[in-house]
Order: sequence, then structure tokens, then C-alpha cells
Amino acid sequence: MTVRTIAAVAAVSMLLALPACGNSNDGVDTEEDFSNIPVPPPPPAPSGVSYSVRDCLTQRIPESDTVPAGRTVGQTIFPDTLTLDYSRASGFPNGRKLTDQVGDIFLAYIFLDLSKEGARRFADIPLNPASNDVAFPSGFPYLAPAQGNPPRASSAGGNFNFVDEDDDKYDRVDRMGMPLVSTVVVPFEKKPDYNDAGPGDDVDGDFVGNIEDELGALTDAFADDLTAAGYALCAKK
Repeated sequence: MTVRTIAAVAAVSMLLALPACGNSNDGVDTEEDFSNIPVPPPPPAPSGVSYSVRDCLTQRIPESDTVPAGRTVGQTIFPDTLTLDYSRASGFPNGRKLTDQVGDIFLAYIFLDLSKEGARRFADIPLNPASNDVAFPSGFPYLAPAQGNPPRASSAGGNFNFVDEDDDKYDRVDRMGMPLVSTVVVPFEKKPDYNDAGPGDDVDGDFVGNIEDELGALTDAFADDLTAAGYALCAKK
């Protein structure tokens, strides 16, 4: 297992929990039809070692064209906002280009010892495509035309029901200031509160404990795999 499976773990777990689906065909002998499918071996049991992840948040990101010297992971993700420094080159985490491998870089921030591995350790794994199969256009909205012959709507549409409510009637489902903070390291039960909060709450440290706990749980689950693959972790036993 590699670290890029992290985002898929929850989805895979949900799929495994679903009951078997059939096509209501009583003539199908399910037991016989699937008897020859090999059963994968069970994953190894977790080591039971508990990790402290405080060093992951306090470690410094290597200086680059987009990151000033001395910037820590914690300073980059707290507060959860998009920060632009016009005196530096554009690119994650100083804004984001369409081609930036944000997910891989963020996961390196929170799992790896950046002084040994660097911020692009996961991004440079050959599993990643070299580029999109269709290049991004240089102008807004930067999206290439659809490939092939996809089905298209017969009209521009007009049967919309627009809702006009006061702001307090809506819930924010994701801040998306710093990508993947809410998605990866905020506990599931705290996501509504986190997404409905703001940068001031981050500055006050309202969610630091929750994020450390969730990152600790993820590290405990994946540390064996990462260590076996030769990665140096930022977390400490």
C-alpha cells in the first residue's frame, strides 16, 4: 500500500460494507459463479505503536520559489486560507496552478520528514501521469473542450428553482482555502463545525487538537507501510 491510497480508504471501506448486489435472476448460482475467484490475503495487523505528530506540524517546509524560509507546515495550513505572496513565484502553496500536484505535496507535508524527503517525494513517484492528456488552455476558464462525443443537453435549460435565503440558512460544506485540510485531517464528526468556522477560529486554535488526533490515527494506520517503503516519517514513536 502506498500513501496515495489514503484518500480511497474511506470509499473502499464503504463499498466493502455494502451488501452483495444481484440482478434478481434466480437462475444464477452465485456461490458457484464466484467460487474460482481467489481470495486476497488479509492485510497485516497494525503494529500497535502510537505516534506523536506534533513534529509534523512544526517542521519547516524546504525553502523554494513558492515557500519562504522558515515556514512551517502548521503555519501553512493554519489558518485554513488561500495565501498569495506576489513577490514570489506562483504555485502551491503560494496559490495553485492547475498542474500542481497538490494532494501529493500536502500528504508529504503531514507524513514525511521534509528535511530528508523533501516536499515533492510523493509527487515525483512515477505512478503519476506526466501531464493531462489534453493540455490546459492558457485563458479562462482553462478547461479543454470535452473529448469524444459526449451526450449534450437538448437546450440551455430553464427549469431552475433558485432559492433566496438569509446567509444563516446555509451550511458551508468545505472551506477549500488550503486543499485537503478538511478532507483528510479533520475528523468526520467535526467536519460540519470546521467547515462552518472561519480563519479566526483557526487562529484561536479551536481545531488543532482534533486535527492532531486525526493525523495521529492516520499515521498509526499507515506508518508500517510507509516505513517499509523506505520513507522517513515526521511523526515520532
